[in-house]
Amino acid sequence: MFWKKKNSDDVSIQLDDDDRRASVRIQPIDKIVIQYEGQQFEVLDISATGLSFKSDTLKNCENLNITLFLPTLPGLTSNTIITINCTIQILRTSNTIFHCQFAPLASKAQEQLDLFILTEQKRQIREKALQTALQKKMKK
Repeated sequence: MFWKKKNSDDVSIQLDDDDRRASVRIQPIDKIVIQYEGQQFEVLDISATGLSFKSDTLKNCENLNITLFLPTLPGLTSNTIITINCTIQILRTSNTIFHCQFAPLASKAQEQLDLFILTEQKRQIREKALQTALQKKMKK
């Protein structure tokens, strides 16, 4: 036949109606941390507009001036950790998880964040495709 049978392994993006973010979020493979007043917190997920992190020590916060440390990704020319100083607004908390959005970032910082997220998304898609291919090969 002239039509293509749909492959069940195609990559697809599912939208969740309950998702409050306007940007795609990723769960980083490598550790991302933020620093606030000498304390470091691990980022659980990140997007171009915000992030979430876990903290047992922060209480009653609205805005935090933080330093965001992004790891170097394969394929980028720089071998240094990307450091972004910015302000985040706490939108809501659930138990010890803080859901935040970035206050407007400087254009260079926004470009660095966008590049990081895009590169990380591509990396995760490639790794998922490789794992799927290896699993298929192992089944044969």
